[in-house]
Amino acid sequence: MSKKIDIGILRKALVKMTIKQAALYFKIPYSTLYKVCAENNLKSGVLVKRGPPSLSDGHIEDIIKSYLEGMSQEKIAAKTGLCQKTVSNVIRKSAHHLRTRSDAAKLREKEKGIDLQKQQAAAANAVRHAMNVIKLFSW
Repeated sequence: MSKKIDIGILRKALVKMTIKQAALYFKIPYSTLYKVCAENNLKSGVLVKRGPPSLSDGHIEDIIKSYLEGMSQEKIAAKTGLCQKTVSNVIRKSAHHLRTRSDAAKLREKEKGIDLQKQQAAAANAVRHAMNVIKLFSW
């Protein structure tokens, strides 16, 4: 069973949809709809935004500042909603040197060391506090 495609209806649909969305809507294979559009010189009126995001100077400064403070590219990307490659390109274009893998590993170890020291200090304080409470009530 083949479907007859009405070009007028398709033309109206493509004003608000991409070809792929129209194929899903009309339940027609994408390749078939693409061929019909190519034969009838139809194009989608919906533009898909592509290319790098436009970043303000303040946004770029925040990225560089975070990187220089030791934040990883992945964390910066998650914080800003950009991809890691874009963050890397921003840092590289700003004439700052990217960290080598060994430098990044040392930085991670340093952060872990600080966290470990905080945990150990908190545990020691808890033990000290517990000992003081025991001494207080052991009369």
